[in-house]
Amino acid sequence: MCSDKNQTIVDVFEGVLQEEFSSKLPANFFLDVSTARRLASAVRLYYKGFRFPAKSIGEVRPYISPKFTSGMTPTDSYVKYIGDGYNFDPNEALEIFDFIKPYLLYSHSVCFYDPLPQLLDYYMESGPETEYERLRLHAVTHLLVQYAKIADLIRANIVVPISDEVWGHGGKTPFHLSQDELATAFSSEQISARIKDGELGEEWINLLGGLVKSQMWHAAHSYGGVDLYFPTHDYVPIYKAILDSASRKYSSSEIVEPLNVGILASMVRVDTTRITVEDVLSIRAEETFYEYRNVLSGILSRLRQREGEFTDFEAEFALAARDEMSLQSAKIAELSQKSSLLRDAVRNADRVLVGGGAGAVPGAATGDPLVAIGGAVASAVIPPLYEILREGVTKSKGSQIRQSLRHHFLVLKPDE
Repeated sequence: MCSDKNQTIVDVFEGVLQEEFSSKLPANFFLDVSTARRLASAVRLYYKGFRFPAKSIGEVRPYISPKFTSGMTPTDSYVKYIGDGYNFDPNEALEIFDFIKPYLLYSHSVCFYDPLPQLLDYYMESGPETEYERLRLHAVTHLLVQYAKIADLIRANIVVPISDEVWGHGGKTPFHLSQDELATAFSSEQISARIKDGELGEEWINLLGGLVKSQMWHAAHSYGGVDLYFPTHDYVPIYKAILDSASRKYSSSEIVEPLNVGILASMVRVDTTRITVEDVLSIRAEETFYEYRNVLSGILSRLRQREGEFTDFEAEFALAARDEMSLQSAKIAELSQKSSLLRDAVRNADRVLVGGGAGAVPGAATGDPLVAIGGAVASAVIPPLYEILREGVTKSKGSQIRQSLRHHFLVLKPDE
């Protein structure tokens, strides 16, 4: 067990490196084999005693494992082999913060798989340096620089890296649907209809079922430390079938929350480029994030109510967002008067101009106030346009929280 239950892996890095671990790492920062060996021992000890940081009831913390996602993850480039050799290409390495930002639009915190212990396994030997060690120094250094960029988020337990050592051998057990679970899945109206249409087959159902059961296992063995998340709608009926097969009762939130996390993270038009580490920290101050999240929940609820009535999901998302923001403007304005951080953000003449490209929502220019908190959603091609119309906005006392809110606003193209 870690000597300090509040210790994070950032503290481990600082203990080994004997310097502040932050985005201000020297530009020429690079590990040598000796330091990598000390780091390997310290990281192994840290994960041997790892305990998930506590989170409040109702807070969502998905575990983003490589096998739960589609497409490339931050892990891939660090552990990829080409032929019989190891070859790390930093140009192929994803920015970890960019990868997790979409999940942080809805989740209170995020837990993701840490590839560092797998890399450091090559540094557990004593004696002369080996070619295996020297070959991986660039990858280990690059990964540490990535962690330095999000060090403040890790310290605040908003981002929680974990490794396979946390789960033990049980986490590597392959999961399959039982015959009862498979039969229940096939009898599901939602699944049977898609099988009939040729969208899903038995092999696909078994694959999804294994992933869902794996997530359920991880959630159960984290003692409330991590939660489920569904990357796509396909996971929902499978999850329901597993629960129904066990005659287990469940509430709507057990379905809705994991799906909401996956929906926002998978939207190709979610543009989080303006969101910084400071924004993520700032918006979680006081009740700001909870209210912002309520608006997102309202938007996604509208989408569920309209299910089956549209074919363009992202265009419908934009419409639902516009409806919800208009409805919530008065509530958000009222909230701002109760929050010391938000008070400056919307008082007096503050307005939010919601638009895209060179346009704006009709009515904004005539003084119709649309004060909205949401996630930064816009076309990846057309840069988002949103300004709080107030003189001296960047100089006022609440400028940081205002900027963070602006960077989290839902930005919509008016022609959708």
